[in-house]
Amino acid sequence: MKKIILAVLLPFICVSGYAQNTIFGFWGGLGASVNHSYDLSTAGGFTFIKHGRSRIGIGADLFYQSFPFKYDKEAYGLKNGTSNAGMIIQGKPSYIFVTPKFTGKFGKGGNFEFYATAGAGFKMGGTETMRKWDRTNGVTAGDYDSTIDTSPNINSMVMRLGVGATQYIWVGKKWFFTVAEDLGFVASSLTKSSDVTNPSRTIYSPSGKLNPFFISVYIGFRHMSNVSYTPPPRNKTKLGGFSR
Repeated sequence: MKKIILAVLLPFICVSGYAQNTIFGFWGGLGASVNHSYDLSTAGGFTFIKHGRSRIGIGADLFYQSFPFKYDKEAYGLKNGTSNAGMIIQGKPSYIFVTPKFTGKFGKGGNFEFYATAGAGFKMGGTETMRKWDRTNGVTAGDYDSTIDTSPNINSMVMRLGVGATQYIWVGKKWFFTVAEDLGFVASSLTKSSDVTNPSRTIYSPSGKLNPFFISVYIGFRHMSNVSYTPPPRNKTKLGGFSR
């Protein structure tokens, strides 16, 4: 825990002496998993960034994200419980993340930004179920079909890595509307149901981690303490001897 706290505070300690611009904002949006997907992910949170004399910024994000996932492996490559044997693990855990953030602006006026984040997430809630069945041998030979609540298997802490790009759109004074495209990767498994030591394992159990890779789109608003953006001048035309 001490290492996690230090990782969060270190960016602010490093920039406190030379920061020239402070950015804070809030955002939210939706995402979808590239693997093990069955529902949209929801996310939202707060961003804090400090910039020095260059276009490099250091800060942190505090945000919530849900991770709906579905693992489905069945005999003969069939899906959705249509085979005579298989396993389905379906869950939707949610976490609160604290992630240090490193950014770099580019483009005229620095209206575009690349960023990278890495940090820990702590479980807020969620459910998980496991269905496993085998109807290949007949009832007398030990056929079974069971669905159990495996919510206690959801890991209480996971690590998340993220990269993305943000576009700043000036809306007035020191405020900007933002649109971000985010690629988020959970480095550790969301559930112990994928562990090789899990007593519920069958030949259809996961062979590795259940760690979905999410692509998300976020919108939000950010405030800058030092705005160098100048909006384009309005065109003036004469109408009836007056300018407008």
